[in-house]
Amino acid sequence: MHGDASLAKLYRDFGERWEIEPTPPGAKWIAVLRESGGDYVRIIAAHDVHALRFRMSEAERDEPEERESTSGR
Repeated sequence: MHGDASLAKLYRDFGERWEIEPTPPGAKWIAVLRESGGDYVRIIAAHDVHALRFRMSEAERDEPEERESTSGR
């Protein structure tokens, strides 16, 4: 049950901004962040929900800097 609660919280905290999906056969998780204009896509993979949450949190902290540095491309 603890895993289900962690997954529910992950969707609640990040689900509006990220597409979150397990990949067959369920060994890994993928999260995709897309900018509304389609110019920016970020993909993160992890072996479990806890690692995915950690990487998504890091990505959201770093995101504004990365967008500014890549916007001139």
